[in-house]
Amino acid sequence: MPTRIVSRVRIPPSQVFEIMKTLEQQLTRWENDRGQRPAGPTMSPG
Repeated sequence: MPTRIVSRVRIPPSQVFEIMKTLEQQLTRWENDRGQRPAGPTMSPG
């Protein structure tokens, strides 16, 4: 039986840019360690 778990989290507007900046730093560090971008998640319509 296929199952999909979905979660929504409310983030205060004042924190959005800090979170985005941190994610970008982590991605850059990951790319430098591995020399490639990680495969993105596949999103199914619906």
